[in-house]
Amino acid sequence: MNRRSPASSCATADSTRARHARLSNRGRVTIAPTNSRPLTVIGEPQAILVSTPPGHADEGESLTQMDTQTNQTPSTASPTRRVFQRLDTTSKAPYPRAWYARKLLWFFVWHLLYRPTPRAMRSFRVFLIRLFGGKVPYTVNLLPSSRVWHPWLLTMGEYGCLADGVMVYNLGPVSIGAHTVLSQDAYICAGTHDYTQPNLPLLRPPITIGAGVWVCTRAFIGPGVTVGDNAIVGACAVVTRSVPPDVIVQGNPAEVVKPRRMDDGALG
Repeated sequence: MNRRSPASSCATADSTRARHARLSNRGRVTIAPTNSRPLTVIGEPQAILVSTPPGHADEGESLTQMDTQTNQTPSTASPTRRVFQRLDTTSKAPYPRAWYARKLLWFFVWHLLYRPTPRAMRSFRVFLIRLFGGKVPYTVNLLPSSRVWHPWLLTMGEYGCLADGVMVYNLGPVSIGAHTVLSQDAYICAGTHDYTQPNLPLLRPPITIGAGVWVCTRAFIGPGVTVGDNAIVGACAVVTRSVPPDVIVQGNPAEVVKPRRMDDGALG
């Protein structure tokens, strides 16, 4: 029968106590025991596993206290800087008083009459826009899910098109030239706020989009922008500055990438 000698048992125990714990991917740190104090903690551990040598029981207790301290959530002090903008001082009625009844009526007309119409009834949708003061010819194609915020501030040229999901957020006047198409989910935003004032007063700069323009899907046209004739605004472009005619712009912010090629021979 094999028996281990006392010396062998001691060597095994010492080897076990001297074994290093591994560093886990959650920041748990193991510390090899040393003969000198104090033990060194590396990094910012969340939990510490310690193999304590004989006679150093108080070492583990101190490390446990350290672990408790490192896991405390830092307190978030209240901001010391004053808040500049004051939403409690913004205008509750930024539009002319005569607009509010018309806005409410248009809200119901769009939901009950404009939006549910079949795609083929484009003349009826044009009629509704004209009924509310829009300067829109009957050659225009307005898709049922297109939306005009203030019809009386919209002007469109012949054969223009507002595709599905287009939003004309015309807090200010918006003019769209002849033969111009706004593709799916394009957003025309003629409104912003003066962020230099604490009450964020409403600003309504006009937007002018020329003739023969293609505003591609999900493009954004910001307040005060003019898009020149025959320009193309690429998909998802963000236009915050005016665009020259006969060019293609894309990106955020939109930049001119090249001139638009125009081959008149295709029309015969």
